[in-house]
Amino acid sequence: MLAYLQKYDLVISDCSIIDSNDEMIYESFFDLRNSGKGLLKNFIKNTYIGCCMAFNRHVLNKSLPLPCKIPMHDWWIGLVNELFGSVFFCSEKLVKYRRHSHNISASVGQSEYSFMEKLSFRKDLITLLYKVWRNDKSPTRP
Repeated sequence: MLAYLQKYDLVISDCSIIDSNDEMIYESFFDLRNSGKGLLKNFIKNTYIGCCMAFNRHVLNKSLPLPCKIPMHDWWIGLVNELFGSVFFCSEKLVKYRRHSHNISASVGQSEYSFMEKLSFRKDLITLLYKVWRNDKSPTRP
């Protein structure tokens, strides 16, 4: 990851998904989610997974503060980077991502959110991303 961070602002590796008994659920998160770069692609269906991401200070500075209106911080960081930085999706599986009955997120399988909640999240994302983009385009104030 460090070598790729010399060239890219954000690097995300693939991972295998295992259950609580270390049994394989999915061989590849990237294959499961059709992962890849692209603002619109990731706006429609998030393919960023925080435990597999590394990013530089530029990405952090653009992403903070994390908005409270979004369900996933990794989604926000990925989308902000799509606007302002460069990304590399590394096909090497560097993590075994354990899924079990007490996981907080639904990054694998069916989302717990209703269709209307999903629309609301995306409306909020558009508004928040526009604000970040607009602030970046504003002249610097003394």
